Amino acid sequence: MLLHNLDEIQVRRDQIRAAAQVTRQALAEQLVWNPMEAMFTLKFREFGRHHLEARPLNIIEQLNQSFTVMASLAAAEHLLDHYGDFGGLELNPGARSGRDIQSHNPQDLAIEAEVFTCGRSDFRRKIMNDTRRFEGANADHCFVFFYCPITNNGGESRQGRQHDLELEYALGNRGPAIEIWALDRQDIL
Repeated sequence: MLLHNLDEIQVRRDQIRAAAQVTRQALAEQLVWNPMEAMFTLKFREFGRHHLEARPLNIIEQLNQSFTVMASLAAAEHLLDHYGDFGGLELNPGARSGRDIQSHNPQDLAIEAEVFTCGRSDFRRKIMNDTRRFEGANADHCFVFFYCPITNNGGESRQGRQHDLELEYALGNRGPAIEIWALDRQDIL
C-alpha cells in the first residue's frame, strides 16, 4: 500500500470502518445462543470482511488486521506530518517480510518503521524484538509505533514519544537511533 498524503490515509481508514460495519451487521445475524457454537462461528466462519478487498474473512483475522493497519495508518500520518512529502510511504502491515513502513524513495529520505498493537502488558518484549530488527539498518530515521491499552504497572498507557523506552532499548553502535511512539486509542479507532 503506497501513501503520499493524509487524504489517502483517510480513504484507507474509511475502508476499514466500512468493512467493520458490514461485519457488525453480519455478527448480529450470525451469532447463536449456544456459547460454543457462537465461539465456533467467530473462529471458523468467514462472515467478516477484508478491509481492502471485497471478500469474506474470518472475524479474528479481520480484528487483527484492522487494528494493525489502523496503527500503521496513524504511524504514516505522524511520519508525513513530521517529514513532509518525500516520495511517499510503503505500508506492509501484517505477516509479510520486510519493514511495516518504509519510505518509497529511500534515496530522498530513508525512513523505516515497525508497528504493532497488543492487548496485553508484555509489549516490552515486542518492542525489544522490533528494535533489534533495526540492527545494521542504514535508514536516516527508524521508528517503533505501538498501541497497548495497559502498561506493565497496570495503569493506562501514555501516548506520545517514549524516551525511557528509547534509552532502555537503544542499539548503541549496532544500529541507528530509534524513536519509540505509543499511539492513542483514538488513533486506531
